Amino acid sequence: MADNNSRMNLAEMGTFTSNELSQKFHLNTKHGWSNDLQTMVWNEAGQYYDVYFLHSVEGPERPFGEQGQDWFHATTKDFLHFSEQNIAIPAFGPKGEGSWRSAWTGTVIRNKNNQIKGVPDGALVAYFSGLMQGDPKLNQHIWAAWSDDNGQTFANLLNDGQPVLSCDWDYTAADDMSERDPGVMYWNDRLIMYTSEDKEIAVFQSEDGIEWRGMNENPRLSKIAPAVFFAGHKWTANAQIECPVLRPMVTPDGQEKVVLFFAAKEEPIETTGSYYAVGTLNKHGMFQLDEAPRRLDAGSDFYGVNYTGSDDLSKPDKDIVVLGWTGNWNYAAAGIHLDQGGQSKFVKHWGPYSTPRRLTLNNDLTISSEIMLNLVYEEEREISAAPAESNSTDIPDLMHKRYEIKQDLNHSIYNLKIQAAAGKKVEGTVSIRFEQGKDFAQLDFDPKSGTYHVMRMNWEFENDNQANHAFDYYSRSYTVQSDAKELQSLNFEVITDQASIEFILPDGSFYTLSRFCVSDKQDLSVSLADDSLESTLTAKVVKPFN
Repeated sequence: MADNNSRMNLAEMGTFTSNELSQKFHLNTKHGWSNDLQTMVWNEAGQYYDVYFLHSVEGPERPFGEQGQDWFHATTKDFLHFSEQNIAIPAFGPKGEGSWRSAWTGTVIRNKNNQIKGVPDGALVAYFSGLMQGDPKLNQHIWAAWSDDNGQTFANLLNDGQPVLSCDWDYTAADDMSERDPGVMYWNDRLIMYTSEDKEIAVFQSEDGIEWRGMNENPRLSKIAPAVFFAGHKWTANAQIECPVLRPMVTPDGQEKVVLFFAAKEEPIETTGSYYAVGTLNKHGMFQLDEAPRRLDAGSDFYGVNYTGSDDLSKPDKDIVVLGWTGNWNYAAAGIHLDQGGQSKFVKHWGPYSTPRRLTLNNDLTISSEIMLNLVYEEEREISAAPAESNSTDIPDLMHKRYEIKQDLNHSIYNLKIQAAAGKKVEGTVSIRFEQGKDFAQLDFDPKSGTYHVMRMNWEFENDNQANHAFDYYSRSYTVQSDAKELQSLNFEVITDQASIEFILPDGSFYTLSRFCVSDKQDLSVSLADDSLESTLTAKVVKPFN
């Protein structure tokens, strides 16, 4: 495939490999920038997952620089330890008309029953989107390649290296530009592909994995509009649908459903994020909604998400695993500074991912998430319930109790348990605040209504005129409705690492956000408005992994 000798010498990259914002127990790129997660494929023989993610050698300051984006690959058995990362699909295909010049999001599936023409049975096949060599525009197309080394690389091109789908064709992109993020599955006796065409999802079918056509002779009937997949949410003119993924799942009571996962944004009340909609496919393979779409993670930094699970829509799973990019396009690529003691003016190495979560589809067609990590701790300690003295102006006067942990290691897990007296319910605001250097993130929870308000500030964007819009967006806060209200006890869990915070609310829902401070220490404060409450704060420091 492509000659990568022109790529930067990683040993000479300096801050492209610095550890200033490296995670301690989360997947992140070893150098440069990374974003969308690609498919995670289970290798039965080796008992490990193949994990693929997008990568840019030029860092977050230039994620779409001249050297483009490629696919990185690693394997893992536990999502804590990962093999050495390698390039699975290079940023540039072979030189020539019709080849790609940047590899973007796609899907990896296994060839079954020789369905995909010209590919050995059982081999892994990658369908990926990208830009075309020789085209100065950002027109997006889809290519395919297969692996002869068990998923390490995809060096064998399908369709002679030409796109298997092009935005230029008369039955593809309505805007003549967008054809990206293919999600490919087996369905009945064929392959089915869901792609992003900017404002809507396009659906295609193929008998051999190479020649694709619309699901209906009328191209307009092969599109799924926001009114279907985003029903009940406000779709605005500048919103985009990205990363559509289908997964078959079964509920505990035996309902077999198709879950459509996708990335979108509801303005102005939510940030960009990841959603799921539960339904079925009609006889034409078009998604039909059974349950209104919901946010998979309420946070502003859970995007470019992908999943394990069956690649055959007739074989549903009881549970699947999800990983998300802990980032947001509104600020993560806007010129991140290191003004808090870092080694360089701009951060060149950034690309964190969430903790792995196990998803199950409940009988009411909602999805539950739970952390699936077997962590080892350096220590576990209980913090005294006696309130700490504080004159902080950040905490309102109505707060009567305050507990503090000063200069804790930032790779920690915290469990907060709040208990009302017998026969009583928790009342009054609960405020959880993390301070890292000059930055902070704060969650204020109202136990009566179940709503919570998240706000944060990051000073890395403050002095960069080119990133002022991102700074404004990054410091924005908004309110979320949870299902935890009027309870006798509340349990919060917070997972922190160098570049991320993941709040787990009392109803089991998640709120994930990124952070950019280079300090490896943090201060935690928990404030309660009700001075009659009993509370216990437990902190666990996670042992670092090599």
